[in-house]
Amino acid sequence: MGKRSRHRDAKSARVRLEELLAKGDTRGAVEAAKLLVREEPGAASESLAVQAYAERIKALIAEGLGREAAAIAGIVRERFPAHVASWTSLLEDARLAAGDFDWILRELHAASEERRAALEERLLPWITDPSVIAGASALDPTDPLARESRIVAEVFETVTSRIASPEEMTPLNDIRRRSPLAPWKMLVRAIDAFYGNQEERVAANVAAIDARSPAARGGEILSVLTGKRKAGRSSAAERLIDRISGGRATIAVQIRSIEAAAKDDDRRRLREELRSLARSFDKLSPYALEQARLALLPICGLYFEPEQIGALFRIGENDALMARYAVIMMEAGGAPFAQSLWVAFADGLTKAKKIEPWQASEIYLHALALEDESDEFICRDPSHGHPVEDDLPDSAQVIEKIIASKPAPSVLARVAPYLDRLETKELKRVLTAWRKNDPSAPEPLVRLLALAAKQQRFDDALALIRKGDRLKMIDPEYTRLRMRVMLRKVEQLLAAQKRGMAEALLAEVARRPEDLGEDGGTYLLALEWAAAPPEKASELLAELARRGVVGEMVMAEVTGDLGMPFALPASHPSPEDLLAGVCRGIALFRSADRLPRHSGWLIERTKVYLDRATEGQLLSIGSAAFVCRAIELAWAATAQGLTIGGTMLHRFLLLRAEVLIRARSEPRRTALAIEAARALAERVHDSEIMARATELAHGLSYFGTSDERLTPEEIKVIIDHERTGEMPGTHTKKPRKKAKRPPKPRSNPQSKSEKGLFEP
Repeated sequence: MGKRSRHRDAKSARVRLEELLAKGDTRGAVEAAKLLVREEPGAASESLAVQAYAERIKALIAEGLGREAAAIAGIVRERFPAHVASWTSLLEDARLAAGDFDWILRELHAASEERRAALEERLLPWITDPSVIAGASALDPTDPLARESRIVAEVFETVTSRIASPEEMTPLNDIRRRSPLAPWKMLVRAIDAFYGNQEERVAANVAAIDARSPAARGGEILSVLTGKRKAGRSSAAERLIDRISGGRATIAVQIRSIEAAAKDDDRRRLREELRSLARSFDKLSPYALEQARLALLPICGLYFEPEQIGALFRIGENDALMARYAVIMMEAGGAPFAQSLWVAFADGLTKAKKIEPWQASEIYLHALALEDESDEFICRDPSHGHPVEDDLPDSAQVIEKIIASKPAPSVLARVAPYLDRLETKELKRVLTAWRKNDPSAPEPLVRLLALAAKQQRFDDALALIRKGDRLKMIDPEYTRLRMRVMLRKVEQLLAAQKRGMAEALLAEVARRPEDLGEDGGTYLLALEWAAAPPEKASELLAELARRGVVGEMVMAEVTGDLGMPFALPASHPSPEDLLAGVCRGIALFRSADRLPRHSGWLIERTKVYLDRATEGQLLSIGSAAFVCRAIELAWAATAQGLTIGGTMLHRFLLLRAEVLIRARSEPRRTALAIEAARALAERVHDSEIMARATELAHGLSYFGTSDERLTPEEIKVIIDHERTGEMPGTHTKKPRKKAKRPPKPRSNPQSKSEKGLFEP
């Protein structure tokens, strides 16, 4: 064939391509474009071919075929790089339609406010599932968009599973008005209103959904389902709506009839109504069918055996749902063993591969919430000839099952409230498994660090700190534990005469002064003095002297523990400075998890100034004095606190009760003080003091259980008595004899001379 014939064929391919584009046949246009480029290479043919590909991408996006559109966009970038500049926006749309958000989410991290608004506006039409944004690894978990997506995903799951409470809907308020997830927020609220039969609220929320968002399609369906105007609809349209809604109105009437039959205790009518409802089950979606069955279980369980329920609900004998419904009925009836049955149910489904392990974790979490170790129906005596631990999984075993199922980090985080049930050995095992499964999770690392610090395993704690620093953890509890562990480890090294290692660790602590605060810096300064060579020690000692009362207390503790002599000039603070300094020193020791063993005599100097102390100072001094066994100071501090009678009255009264126990007071007096403190704590909702009061009451040798509560008048009498009463035993001892009692020996041989350095 000659050149003229080939030119004629090429020209016909170009004309055919243009005709196909004009008709809107994008699939045929792409095929024609391939032929054109092959037969007539050149820039003009490539430009026309890219136009054909672009039209095909638009058509695929309109049909909801995002992945196919993205695949063709990739072909355009690869084969026609010189022509993609004018089609950049469309090619990006193809990536977004396919759910590829990583490239745009990465830009949010460092974007300016104006650029961020543009990027979020770009995302709005393409978010078809907020959980995809929540799970995107390219988005910083602390980013506002990540937080909003988690909120929408969680609340959406709630409102589509059951009726949500107002508290569960509250997190939606945190979603910004101009967020790309704002339309989804309105859709979630509309769904919640739909299930609550609040049609006007549904309409208001649907009207607020941005029409560009995919959430608008869900709003259109809700508008149809709640439409009040039926005139003008054909019978076919009515049947379609009834089919989509699952015969909602009809089924609602049937359920009300079932409830009425149950209320009248008419079993025969109840059975007939249930059978009538079962004939409507075919209209329901699997999810709606499940919800209807669950709603009816509490009623049916009172009147029918499991086999009868299975027949009414059309459930086969070997169907796994039957086992689930049986457990639900046992749980609703308060029967024992519900937790172990849930665990066995999840184990069975997982073993049969009917559910994925991560789905089983939700069942395990539900079982975990049911545990009640005080259940009197559960026999835990192994001598009765049956296995105990194997049949009755404890919290640790259930948590380990959850961890082994490798769920999402958000699911693992829900385990945290149940960790306090575990013994130390179990807790360490569970936390180690959690860290292995999710190394970046802060919760297990912080808890393991707290456990190591409590057990004074400082080497293990330092290893955890190294890992936490690499993760750049910003948890305040981690920061506090990090400071405590490193300073206590320095003390340990100094006691072992390892000054070089101590200096290196102190330098590491000093690199993060923001973790220490002002008084933590005083603690660091005292340890630096203990590790410093003589030529530098004097300079550090002078700086410690300028720190006032806090410096004195810290030096007394550090040198007392290390057995080191020192010469610090005695300070002469004003009463206000003395009270404030002592309380700051006590707070510092508490943050370092240590008791003031060597500075108790400094705390006792405040006794003559208690009338000038604030409520907080009195409580701090009284608590520290009680720990240091300075009972007279603790008594005086509580007396002054009871005289003030402020917002901490219940705490002063409970501290007085603890002093009464230490002083071996008459049990009746102690019990009344505890009960009055508990009653006052209940008024101000102080659960910590309420729990402590209950613990103290049960520890008394005299403890009577009574439902009677103290009246306000009786509480006032108790407070007045304690405010002016004498400490038990003081009236029988002569002060002169007490003064002649020889002092208790101190562990530090230098303590006598050191104390003299502080005294005026």
